[in-house]
Amino acid sequence: MRTIEFRGKSNDRGKWIIGSLRIDPDTVSAFISNFKYSIDEDRWKREWFEEPVRVDTVGQYTGIDDMNKNRIFEGDIVRAFIPKDEAENEYTLVKGYVFFEKGSFCIKEDMISPPLINVAPTPGQNIRIEIIGNVYDGVKQDETKEN
Repeated sequence: MRTIEFRGKSNDRGKWIIGSLRIDPDTVSAFISNFKYSIDEDRWKREWFEEPVRVDTVGQYTGIDDMNKNRIFEGDIVRAFIPKDEAENEYTLVKGYVFFEKGSFCIKEDMISPPLINVAPTPGQNIRIEIIGNVYDGVKQDETKEN
């Protein structure tokens, strides 16, 4: 079964919340709900929560993890290493953000450019993708240099 999850930034704490999405159509507010797990007297305890998140930061999980096993969401800034040949001796480096367009998650350089590549590679295509930030928090400090 495919995992359907969303991520949004908490209104109160500015922390990323991951879980199920609920939109209140009357107030145009977004909420992420999930379960918190803890141990209480040597037993697992599961507690449901729902937290308001900023609507403009909500993004869906693509179903793909990056090369470091991090989940890729809409709005993530990534770099993708695309093999130039079958021997995979040389790679083309593509940087952009993850966006949902025309039925698939893709990587775009900006809002008006056409998609560069799909996030989900076709069978036999060995694309390595790494998250280097997101459009809301920016690029991680150590990723601003060309690698």
